[in-house]
Amino acid sequence: MNHKVTVIMAIFTISMSACREGIQEPVENQHDIKTGQVTDAIYYSSFDQPESLFVDKSHEDVKTIDLNNDGIMEFEIVSIEDTITVKDSNENLRDYHVKKLFLRKYREGIYISAESITYNDYVAIIPKNTILNFENQVWSPLDSIKMFCQWERNIQAEFSYDFGIWNGNNNKYFAVNFQQGDETIIAWIEISIVEYDNYILHNYASFILE
Repeated sequence: MNHKVTVIMAIFTISMSACREGIQEPVENQHDIKTGQVTDAIYYSSFDQPESLFVDKSHEDVKTIDLNNDGIMEFEIVSIEDTITVKDSNENLRDYHVKKLFLRKYREGIYISAESITYNDYVAIIPKNTILNFENQVWSPLDSIKMFCQWERNIQAEFSYDFGIWNGNNNKYFAVNFQQGDETIIAWIEISIVEYDNYILHNYASFILE
């Protein structure tokens, strides 16, 4: 090989090594908690079969969740399908067919991973293997309800519209945190939403956030 080419290649190799040394590669903390993780969980639901709800008629179903298995429920998953009548701005009665899925608080001090600061009434979609902490998620108190999704159809006018981004998303996660004495508990919940009010609860796990 030509000596000039050899020298150039050597300089290039040294330069690339120097560049790599200057890059700050992200280093995962061994105590990081991720969606889907079960190692070090203080409680893991470990369902033999996912818990599912598929109802195609008017209903209201409630699933209570005890994230750390201490006998105290943290929140409810509420599924509703119904026909309601409301007055419009001209005092005309309108009938709506409604399907919706949301979280409702069961006790105080529960925080949910929200879609954004602006849309903090909506539950965020979190992919698998996402680190859960106070920096990566937007946390919003569960002081009333947090929506997954909602569909409404104006029966008279025959048009429909929906809210939220969860409908049709499978095996996604949302996160919850709360205080238990002096400890902060953080948890992930894996869920699939099939058609607004119909869903599959796959599993959930809770951890002590260090």
